[in-house]
Amino acid sequence: MRTIVVPKMNDVDPTRPKAAGCSRAPAVRERELTAGEWFERGFNTRDPDEQIRCYGEAIRLKPDYADAFFNRADAREAKGDLEGAIQDYDETIRLKPNDVDTFYKRADARQAKGDLKGAMADFQSYLELGGGERDRDRKEVEDMIRDLKGKLAGS
Repeated sequence: MRTIVVPKMNDVDPTRPKAAGCSRAPAVRERELTAGEWFERGFNTRDPDEQIRCYGEAIRLKPDYADAFFNRADAREAKGDLEGAIQDYDETIRLKPNDVDTFYKRADARQAKGDLKGAMADFQSYLELGGGERDRDRKEVEDMIRDLKGKLAGS
């Protein structure tokens, strides 16, 4: 819905000549995008900075927009902002506590950051929530957990 701004009569100067082709039609202001429209803009761009901006706007308008937090986390991770990505994955999990994809992605980010215990816990949650069966990667994830345990034992 567009907002119409109608000038007050004292704002219009009757002595001022009209511009060619211009009537006294009220000025039209462009409406603000919705959270869903900002999300779509973020989804449709390949630029991580623009994705972060668009998903941030979606979150500003809809603070419980779990999918926007998830996608912004991916964009932050792509830029190397692991701490920002983990924070957004944390918020996604707070909003959608059984989302297996978020546990897997946060495990990757934690592992890349060097938080091996956190990564191991997230991979375990991923399996407990059924991600291994759904994605047919249970053995692979179990192997990753085993590798992380070995790294922790060796440190």
